[in-house]
Amino acid sequence: MNLLKSVWGEDAHEFNPDRWDNLPAKAKTNPGLYANLTTFSIGPNSCPASRWALVELKAMLAVMVASFEFTGASPMSPHNFLVCRPYVEDKFEKGHRMPLILTPL
Repeated sequence: MNLLKSVWGEDAHEFNPDRWDNLPAKAKTNPGLYANLTTFSIGPNSCPASRWALVELKAMLAVMVASFEFTGASPMSPHNFLVCRPYVEDKFEKGHRMPLILTPL
């Protein structure tokens, strides 16, 4: 999902945050809730609860940002598999994880 080489180019499976600065033409013209993402599908068969899911995510994020201070626990590096996942640099064998320290405000 969101990794089609026909849309994103030959480096579609590589972690490249700079790609959002210059979206490919095919990504800009994709119809849907968010034209550059196909997470909820597009057209008449798109996810009927996509807007509700996005509202829930935004509400949860707003509450967390207002309630906690986020601090990185250790250096991380991205690794690409089917999706890009963060790994602690010296602990790859422990699997993917997001080492964050959440401190209540």
